Amino acid sequence: MIDLGLNKQNVALSAKRINKGDSYGPNSKRVHEEDDPFILFYHTDTRSHISTYYRSTLMGECKILPSINKRPAYLHGVCLCGATYLSATAEQVTMACGES
Repeated sequence: MIDLGLNKQNVALSAKRINKGDSYGPNSKRVHEEDDPFILFYHTDTRSHISTYYRSTLMGECKILPSINKRPAYLHGVCLCGATYLSATAEQVTMACGES
């Protein structure tokens, strides 16, 4: 788990990178089979899962939805939950993706 600190809503966030071959999900019964890693975001305090994105989407390299590349999350942040508008800042996305 990567501690991302507090977001703009003062919620402590964490992230986990799931690479090809890594187990994830309930009881770690799923295996990620794609080259593009998943980035999973969590509430740090409760360890509850918030959302999952492909790393390429967050880094503005999305080939399926090129329009998303015009405002990449690593530069502008990302909404993690549409219902609550919980978000991660650009700095937190960069940390989660492993970019410096």
